[in-house]
Amino acid sequence: SIFLGGLFWLNNIHTMVTFLFLLAIGVSTFHPLAIAIVRENSKKHQRGHYLSLFSAAGTAGIIVASLLFGFSVQIWGWKITCLLLSLPGYFLGYAYLKSKKDKKNLKTEAEKKTKQGYVYLFFISMGIRSLGLWAILSFLPLYATDYLGLKPEVSAWIVSIIFIGTLVGSLISRKSIFRTAVLISLTIVTLVYGVTYSIDIEEANIYSKEINIDRNVENINTLIIPENNNQICDSLTGICNPPPGWYLTNN
Repeated sequence: SIFLGGLFWLNNIHTMVTFLFLLAIGVSTFHPLAIAIVRENSKKHQRGHYLSLFSAAGTAGIIVASLLFGFSVQIWGWKITCLLLSLPGYFLGYAYLKSKKDKKNLKTEAEKKTKQGYVYLFFISMGIRSLGLWAILSFLPLYATDYLGLKPEVSAWIVSIIFIGTLVGSLISRKSIFRTAVLISLTIVTLVYGVTYSIDIEEANIYSKEINIDRNVENINTLIIPENNNQICDSLTGICNPPPGWYLTNN
């Protein structure tokens, strides 16, 4: 909250990137600790239920924040919006400090031994998932502005579409078996990445063709065409070459 609200007073891009980096450290530190707190304060048969609710609540907050950010930026600008969005964190921090102190028992008895190979496989799959997810989240607003023609302020709403799916998945996982939920989620993620990749390749080819056509048009415009001669053009590439006797200008 401190670094998010501090963006209000920043005008230097380097300092802004530093603040965002420190903000990301705080967010990354909070989530593992919060999951541990949820586990510690829930019974064994309720942990999956509460962890799913924890994920759903966090995702719902992201959706609401995206919508509020889109509305607020159009009214007050992004600096005041960042300052306003940082205010709830101060109240939550104060309430947390006033709550009961953490338990001093730092050791917990292991309930079940897990094979290390399975744990590493889970970590690797989460890493691959994060690479694809954050790549999409980073470029989705740019796609909304450059290809869909939306305003930059409204592009924040596009991001909320992904987190709506995350919210639904968290609620579904409350009542499903762990292995089944993981298998279904990995299957859906793989399919979505494949479709996204095919769309990106198709759009990249279209964009490449548009650039080539523009360059060809520029080259054609530099030709001085005699009245009684015809151009020799390639029907596939659209490139036209002058017959002998024609010449190119430097204009």
